[in-house]
Amino acid sequence: IHWALDSFQMELNELTNVCNEQEKELRLLQNLMQEQSDRSKLISAQEDTVFHELNALEINALNFSEESHFVSKGCATVMEEIQSMTDVKLTSIPFKVVAQSQSSGHYPTINNLRLAYRTNEKSGLTAEEINCAWAQVAQLVNSVCGLNNFNSPTIRLIPLSHPCAKLLTNTSGDQSVHNLGCDATPAPGCRSALPTASLVSFVSLLSQLTSHIIFNGIVDQSTLPNPMSNHSINNIDVTKIVESDVARWSCVVFCIAENLRWLSKLPIDIHI
Repeated sequence: IHWALDSFQMELNELTNVCNEQEKELRLLQNLMQEQSDRSKLISAQEDTVFHELNALEINALNFSEESHFVSKGCATVMEEIQSMTDVKLTSIPFKVVAQSQSSGHYPTINNLRLAYRTNEKSGLTAEEINCAWAQVAQLVNSVCGLNNFNSPTIRLIPLSHPCAKLLTNTSGDQSVHNLGCDATPAPGCRSALPTASLVSFVSLLSQLTSHIIFNGIVDQSTLPNPMSNHSINNIDVTKIVESDVARWSCVVFCIAENLRWLSKLPIDIHI
């Protein structure tokens, strides 16, 4: 009997140990299941966050696509407007230069003002009209200089000055001022004429401007009506014309007018 009791007690002890081990395993499994449950909840929460962010990204992508479409249309419209502005010859609107053939007997004009070397009582050409015309010329040249980023190192034009436009020259450190216009009160019996020094300086400035335009490839040199150098126009050396040679000075003024008309019709290039 003692042996049977001892044997039974041993079995009970073994069963107790087995139960204790199983309880440990059960607690371990419960802990693992709790960890898995926590991970599952965390992953689920992260998935919800990702779905929300993905949905927000899709909405942003749709908005960006619409905005991009509108911006593209806006850019296309702006480029069309720029092209239209480029095609418009803006300087030809405020400055209308007319220069018929010299044999026609008509003075060249700018904005319906006659452009000439000296006054003419028979045709009613006064110093005031000539001075107004040359003031318009000065404004045209200054406008073209500004549009083409050109500044002469030696000559400066002042269009709106009394009683006429003026030229400021700076050559070899010597500064001087020239009237780009006629004397309104000449000596009795004399016609009023532009100072020849003014025309020489103006031809030099016009030559510098046209050279700048041609050098920068804005237009081809072959389109210039009258070739120019620093002291000549259409192969006429203005430094060698005497003041009394009205015919040659008038020819110079006509050639200047033709080149001014060419300037007034230059297209304006707009860069973005």
